[in-house]
Amino acid sequence: MRVAISISLGVFLLALVVTLACSEGTGPDSTITTVQKQIAVEPNTEVSSQPPLIGHYVGRYHYITDYGASGQVTHVYLITWRFAGKNYWMNNAGSLGPFICEPRGTYVLDGTVEFIEKDDGCDEFGADPDLNPTGVFSIRQPMDSVIMTQIDGDICKEILLVPEPNEDPLLQVTPTSLDFGYHSDALPLEIENVGGKTLSWSVDKDADWMTVGPLSGTTTDEIDEIAVLVDREGMLPGTYYGQITISSNGGTEVVPVSVSGGTITTIGEYEGIYSFSTGFGTPGQVTMEFPIVWRFSDLYYWMWNAAGSEELCEPAGIYVLALGMELTQLNPGCSGTSGEPERNPTGMFSLRMPLDSIVMKQISNDTCKEIRLVPRESR
Repeated sequence: MRVAISISLGVFLLALVVTLACSEGTGPDSTITTVQKQIAVEPNTEVSSQPPLIGHYVGRYHYITDYGASGQVTHVYLITWRFAGKNYWMNNAGSLGPFICEPRGTYVLDGTVEFIEKDDGCDEFGADPDLNPTGVFSIRQPMDSVIMTQIDGDICKEILLVPEPNEDPLLQVTPTSLDFGYHSDALPLEIENVGGKTLSWSVDKDADWMTVGPLSGTTTDEIDEIAVLVDREGMLPGTYYGQITISSNGGTEVVPVSVSGGTITTIGEYEGIYSFSTGFGTPGQVTMEFPIVWRFSDLYYWMWNAAGSEELCEPAGIYVLALGMELTQLNPGCSGTSGEPERNPTGMFSLRMPLDSIVMKQISNDTCKEIRLVPRESR
């Protein structure tokens, strides 16, 4: 016997002819018909190369407790389901309240469907996380429908789906923003059609330091990837902002883009003054100044006390150049001199390069450390 299930989603009516495997032995609807079409996939095959599930579906989600017992209770929920690549999304189409989770995550297809992730916010609105269809489901595809079943003890979960009718294309872009920080040079954008028909899209950007490609394309159910590259050459230190606009026949999305960095050439020898101020910003401020010679070599620095004073440590270490300069290591012998290790310029310094000089400053509570340098060969 075949059981006819009608699904109404407001503007259309679908007839779903499926077998309710979970209802075996529960009455006149218990007959299981022969599977008319078995899904054919090789073990451990990536789902991205297997198109049967990719697409948009509507159907019902059955959650049955006391499965196989005479007093079993069946909950039925109208749902919409979307498979895209290795991701899935489920939405409660019936608006039946906070009883059903609406999960999204990733799945593995190898003759069964294993839902290996779920939306962490599933139980935030009062839904029962146990209703979430995670774990391994057996899968059948009789005719044009999809049936997924999981029986675990006295609980049966069954998902019965048919493809949604064609609808207008709808653009979705992931992620919604790109931050390259100080180190990334390339990041992807994914364009997806979460509607129907064919989505035609084009891309534009508003900053010369960005390169994007491809600039246009079309997609139905597949995910298109755009490569976004940034070029920091010629940038002064700072954070730069731009945007990428994706236009399509399914809407327009704007993706903010930011990149931090910029290059400053510090390699070489410099000379100048290192000042150490206590009581900084107060009438009783005391400032000590020491003539120094400083050498940057790649990511290392060396400092010499040009006046030969024993009050100043002569550090050697490593620096990190970004918006500021972080001096991350000092000469271990510093504390062995008569100088005070606290005067050693370590930690994070703000960085400026007015004209041909370098100014590094660190203010911490009532202490200010400042290093002013000019290239040695220019004096």
